[in-house]
Amino acid sequence: MADRWLVFGGWAISPRILRSVFREESMYVDSNKLMSLLVNKEALVDNWEKIIEKEVEHCLSGDVAGIAGWSTGAIVACALAQRLHAEKLVLLSATPSFCRRKGFRFGWKPGVLQDMREQLYRKDNMVVEDFLLRAGVPETFRLTVPCDEQTLAAGLSFLEQVNLLPALVKPACRVTVLHGREDNIVPYKAGEVIAEMLGTKCQAFEGGHAFFAEQCDAVRRLI
Repeated sequence: MADRWLVFGGWAISPRILRSVFREESMYVDSNKLMSLLVNKEALVDNWEKIIEKEVEHCLSGDVAGIAGWSTGAIVACALAQRLHAEKLVLLSATPSFCRRKGFRFGWKPGVLQDMREQLYRKDNMVVEDFLLRAGVPETFRLTVPCDEQTLAAGLSFLEQVNLLPALVKPACRVTVLHGREDNIVPYKAGEVIAEMLGTKCQAFEGGHAFFAEQCDAVRRLI
């Protein structure tokens, strides 16, 4: 796969974990570094999608095959693709809402994320380490925390409040949705929901939230 992609990474980890799939020539955006722009005093700002578009508009000129994202980055990528005329959209471990809502039960309870935010500010906490372990992220990518507590907390506020369900429509571009059957972070059923809303099928892989790390060749071939 020689295409050059705009790729958004997940919470609490560098987007370099996705380079095994999208290669060095792609452009990688650390979603964590966007969060302080999208959250104000723990509240998701109304025009967050427009802010993302403005932040990455310089990446969208030239030869870009499509937009891709994993986990938190999949939410960001999906929202961006709704606003732009991308040729392709690839979502890994995606959901239209990280938290449970009326009519959508395939997510976390908001209180869990609130507790995680509080624990982030405690000395020697294991919030990030526990999350990445549960996500099945390979140890080589769990060695360092990519950003400070305030940035991570903003990301948790984003995940608690973001909700694509009301406005999500099938885009004009080709959409590929990939998900691990044993995902302990975003249930496979959530992937099926967002795939159906985008007019495609959720394609299953063996593995958890970071299934692509172990099956990068198969994922690349499918994309």
